[in-house]
Amino acid sequence: MKVISIISFAPKINLDPERFQDIYEYTEHYEKNVGRVQYLDVDEPVKRVFFYDEFALNQAERLVPFYDGENVDVELWRPYRDIKEVHEKNINGVNCKLIPAVVQKDRFGRKHTISNLMIEMLKNEVRKGTVLITNFPSNFTQYVLEELGPNVPVIANKRGFWFERFKRQDYKTIKLPYHFLKKGKQEKLFRKHYIDAYGSVSITKEFEYLESLGFKNYFYHQDGVDFDFFVPAENKYQVRMDLGLEPDKIILMYTGKFYSTKGADKLIAAYNNMPNRQEVQLVLIGGGQTDEYYQYGVDSGAIVIEKTKREKLMKYYQAADIYIMPIPESNSMRTFGGIGRSTIEALACGTPVITNQLMHFEGTEEESDRIGSRYNDENDIHLVIKKVLNQYQHYSNCREIAKKYYEMDRCTLRLKSKVDSLFNQYYKS
Repeated sequence: MKVISIISFAPKINLDPERFQDIYEYTEHYEKNVGRVQYLDVDEPVKRVFFYDEFALNQAERLVPFYDGENVDVELWRPYRDIKEVHEKNINGVNCKLIPAVVQKDRFGRKHTISNLMIEMLKNEVRKGTVLITNFPSNFTQYVLEELGPNVPVIANKRGFWFERFKRQDYKTIKLPYHFLKKGKQEKLFRKHYIDAYGSVSITKEFEYLESLGFKNYFYHQDGVDFDFFVPAENKYQVRMDLGLEPDKIILMYTGKFYSTKGADKLIAAYNNMPNRQEVQLVLIGGGQTDEYYQYGVDSGAIVIEKTKREKLMKYYQAADIYIMPIPESNSMRTFGGIGRSTIEALACGTPVITNQLMHFEGTEEESDRIGSRYNDENDIHLVIKKVLNQYQHYSNCREIAKKYYEMDRCTLRLKSKVDSLFNQYYKS
């Protein structure tokens, strides 16, 4: 048996293009600040290519130990422009392949990545006994599934994208012909058995939509977090001293790009307007200098940090009193990453959270209330912060509650069970 996870995009500079000359310069910056960059040596014209700490590689790596002793290969495939042959490297037990791809324009003038070679290779692997895992919806995934045809074992994962069905609600001026064509293709893939199982980090309108298409084999699936790595501080005071934070202040923490889609501007505004501002320190981690609200954060007096290695990131989680991810409710409902890995990492470190992403929490309403709080209005964020601080002991078991649902092995085994079931269905029935 083979399990192939597909990354549906070639590496590209989709962040801070004004700062980096090319993808290799960006990669060196990422490696220096974050680490977990894997290079593959490739001859000219591309000297090196990489995999870094992204979901598909993490997911594949986590599956490997659960197939120890079994005749199962786990692979990760990625379309890659500007290479002329397949390149591969084993990374932590995962055979990672870069496969030549090209960009072409559709009839609407939009650019799309395609790879005839990948399609040919996938068809060959499926004939021999392979289950595919890919993110959805995305243009490349739709292309791959349409080319492979129905009745191929496919698990699709929702990764922060949204269906065209919901996109239309947010963007009233989108090009209608393209929108309705893409919407029809997405719905066909579910109606006509191009997708066998669909794992989503969202548990709101999305499942209702799939039901309306007659598709019922969906399941909730979050990656999970390593609770053995992300742990509470033994001495919070010392961690704050080590990080250069004032030990007696209330520490609020945010991670991610400094964009309005994540509510960074609303959080900074709430910080600026807090009546006890001198007692509070906001720490913003993950934004770049060209982000929409980077300078706004600097001017507010917040501590602003670009991407950082996860060992140091954990220390900030440990030092914080509250972790805040102020994504607007409409975005939380349809698009962004479910409850979110960073939210779970904060909870694993014993830090309660404020975020509307709690609408995707897998547990009960009572348990959700004991790990953090949502907010009704962006102008009330400072009031929710006050509420959480005033009843802080109420959230003392937030780590234990989160671990019950989001421990890494539990989440990986849920995905593995879907893989094994599909393999048996297609190749042993």
